[in-house]
Amino acid sequence: MYSQYSGEKLIAVQEPDLGLFSESELRIMATVKERFKVVTAKEISELSHKEEGYVKTKNGEPISYSFANTMCFSN
Repeated sequence: MYSQYSGEKLIAVQEPDLGLFSESELRIMATVKERFKVVTAKEISELSHKEEGYVKTKNGEPISYSFANTMCFSN
């Protein structure tokens, strides 16, 4: 089943400087991490293709940041 997919696992060489992020940004990252901790890359791709920004953007064009407020984790 997995033979048709490939990917990379990135491993940090040092601890991140979390002081660079606001409390709000840290909460968002924690929420996303928790939500997707048991979701496969394929499932994430399928979910992202249902987002308004993906649906309303022509193939090959960059998705505008203006869609950020309509994403499932914008609140």
